[in-house]
Amino acid sequence: MKKLIKTTLASSILLMSFTAPLTSAHANSPEIETSHFSVAEQIEMERLEDNVAQINSNYKKTADSMRVRRDPKVFTDSVTGTWSWRDGVICVTTQGFGNELINSWHAGIVAPQKNYVVAEAPGLKEAVRLRQNKWVPSKGYTVYQVGVTSTTIQQDYNAGKWAGQQVGKPYNINFWDAKRTDKFYCSQLVWAAYYYTAGVDLNKSDNDIAGKMAIHPGELVNNSKVTLIYKDAR
Repeated sequence: MKKLIKTTLASSILLMSFTAPLTSAHANSPEIETSHFSVAEQIEMERLEDNVAQINSNYKKTADSMRVRRDPKVFTDSVTGTWSWRDGVICVTTQGFGNELINSWHAGIVAPQKNYVVAEAPGLKEAVRLRQNKWVPSKGYTVYQVGVTSTTIQQDYNAGKWAGQQVGKPYNINFWDAKRTDKFYCSQLVWAAYYYTAGVDLNKSDNDIAGKMAIHPGELVNNSKVTLIYKDAR
């Protein structure tokens, strides 16, 4: 069934590199078993694939129109719009492991297990890991950081810690199987961290099909439940 079933909406969401040039892994992406999807669901998958470029464009347009604000949970003096290492801060980039047309984006969350790390599910055949250093986009891409508005600092810490505790778990290649906790794709890991620790549901249902939930990284920024606290466009 078209490219989407093979790549699950750009293999949703694949490893991205923040400083090195991107290379495509789509040609070797495993096909997704579709027997458990109804015909109607498969048609909906095709519709999403046909509109994936527009979906990504809409997310970016909305995110870029958002005002960068001071992190309301940082009580010491800080400069508005600087990269944050506060645990639980969500990191999203438009830079994905793909091509310009079907750009998968990427997401992670600041975790407390080590200093200056982001917990992420990097991509196919790679387990959840802790990545050091701030995210720096390549030319033509943007990195955002958002904080969940309704949570406390402790709840944010708990979410980051939970994500960091998933290190070593395998990558989830099924975009529409986001509620499992034995394997993760990138934005699923972030969604789960807040859902299972603080009860905050960051799913906007933009990419859900017939009750099967999927989380695109763009949903984590284009979301009424978060505050944009950082943006770096190159």
